[in-house]
Amino acid sequence: FSMPLFSACRRPKPVALKGSDVVKQQVEIAQLAGASGILDSSEQILKDLVNLYAIKSEHPYWLVEAVHAHTDKAVTDVCGATASGSRPKEQNTELRKLMQQIRDNAQGVPKVPTRRNGVAYLMLVKEGDVATLPRLLGTLYRPQDSFWIHFDANMSPKTVAEIKGNAIMKQPNVQSEQVLAGCWACPSLAWVKMLGLVRLLQSGTGWSHVMTISSNLFPTRPLNEFYDMLSEHPQTMFMYNRKLDTVNGRHNHMWEQRHDNGHDMLCHLGPRTVESLVAAPKSMWKSSQWDILPWAAARWLVLESPVIDQMEFWNSTAIPDEHMVPTLLGNSPWQQEGWSYHWPLTKVNWKPHESGDKPPSPEEFTLKDLDVLRSERTFFGCKISDPALLSALESINPLHPLVSGA
Repeated sequence: FSMPLFSACRRPKPVALKGSDVVKQQVEIAQLAGASGILDSSEQILKDLVNLYAIKSEHPYWLVEAVHAHTDKAVTDVCGATASGSRPKEQNTELRKLMQQIRDNAQGVPKVPTRRNGVAYLMLVKEGDVATLPRLLGTLYRPQDSFWIHFDANMSPKTVAEIKGNAIMKQPNVQSEQVLAGCWACPSLAWVKMLGLVRLLQSGTGWSHVMTISSNLFPTRPLNEFYDMLSEHPQTMFMYNRKLDTVNGRHNHMWEQRHDNGHDMLCHLGPRTVESLVAAPKSMWKSSQWDILPWAAARWLVLESPVIDQMEFWNSTAIPDEHMVPTLLGNSPWQQEGWSYHWPLTKVNWKPHESGDKPPSPEEFTLKDLDVLRSERTFFGCKISDPALLSALESINPLHPLVSGA
């Protein structure tokens, strides 16, 4: 299950604070945390957060700026205007109402899927990755599956209109919306995910698992093998886990056991090191926003989890898109019933960013990586946009005729 260790989102520039400024910022964030009613009011909280997330130990205080960014009154200036012009607070109110409505009508959402031969795809699309979306849809498309696509609100209307003009976008099992603008360290991506889960549960289409993906992801093995694997694990969460590597300054894997069949690895989500952040639940969890959840987990998140009560907390937490869902599931009775599985990265070819103020990230795959991709026991590769490589991979899973030019 090939995913990048770091997204391509822009990270705030490091801010080197000294002396009284550091203490002042720590106290401000601690007070903010205490005011939420969920975080303990303590300077140690910010210190723990800084230690946990800092990429460069000599410049750890970009986190302070990030936390301020999503509590600032002008947060829409940071994240960009949304398609509806709504502010984050108004958007939270709208999402809370929507989630409460589906909870009030929970009897309409079955506890088990009506059909198990379908898969739901929750796709997050931004401007730079939109070109590959029709090809990805054309590769994945099956009439029994469900697709919910969110176009980032910062995308131009012309680009979105061109994509929606594709025949495959007009199929009854393909939904799309353009609601929120995503940005690094903002909660919008977490709320987009929750909105997508609501829409997919409301779709009335049976599916066994929902997979959150970006449009620069592409299957690298026959999809029938992927579907067979899901059918063998109907109640399993597939989540990509990592912990902070304080030696090398980036996140690494945390494996526990390798399965004999080589298809997956068995692991816990892995608790974060900061146990004092949340009063209830007591443990924080970190994963990637790219995951696969069974119907039962998705249903629990929307209908039964404390996500509505914790909205303000997650709005004031760094990188909620990588912490909210894992933390909710990690503390759920449902999660404790089983294990979580995931696959190793297909390839990690680290390169430093030219600016020097960002962590290393995986390079784009190109045609020269085809043999590596096909030899690995993984089902998908991320950061694939090279036209020559896409054409080669399409020989494994041919495009659906609904895609223009197929």
